[in-house]
Amino acid sequence: ENAIPQPPPIPLDFEDNSDVIALRSAIAILQMQARNAGSDVRRLRDVKERALRDPEAFLGARERGEVRVRDGGFGPSYESEDEDEDEDSEREVKGGDNVKMDGEGRDGSAEKKGDEWLLPRMQNVVRCPPINWSQYAVVGESLDKLHKDQLERPVEGTPQRIGADGNLIYGGEGGRREHVGVYAPYDPMRDKVETKKKNPKR
Repeated sequence: ENAIPQPPPIPLDFEDNSDVIALRSAIAILQMQARNAGSDVRRLRDVKERALRDPEAFLGARERGEVRVRDGGFGPSYESEDEDEDEDSEREVKGGDNVKMDGEGRDGSAEKKGDEWLLPRMQNVVRCPPINWSQYAVVGESLDKLHKDQLERPVEGTPQRIGADGNLIYGGEGGRREHVGVYAPYDPMRDKVETKKKNPKR
């Protein structure tokens, strides 16, 4: 019998393919979040050093509610500083005592009074978009498990909310259904059998 030859593979269009666009978007957001993470670490270091230099000012700011997590959208978790900014940004007042570091944002404007104690918020790191890798002849058990798990437990969207400045704030990707796991045989060293206590006889 003569076998029917397989059709030639269709060339992949990297400009219009939806999976490629989704991956590029995810990579771009991950790169942005990586830069924000570096800025957040520097911000936490500056706040820590400022609090150690002047504990009374830190306690006073905490009582006034100035030590708080910055509220914002999907962008930077804090107005990150320029990478080439000199770390020795402490300014001396009359008398020679170092009190505050007036950080500058990306626009070069001085830090507002009361914002020097703002802390970066936690980032919701983006995940790999659900892609059926087998259609691209990409063989890998881990990728197949990832795709199957994404189909069985899709990420629930979180609606946007309006911030204090009137702008819409990204609500994140939301939660996922809890992974139940697989059944395992009884292990007397790890598993405990819960027994109900009998009521004492009266």
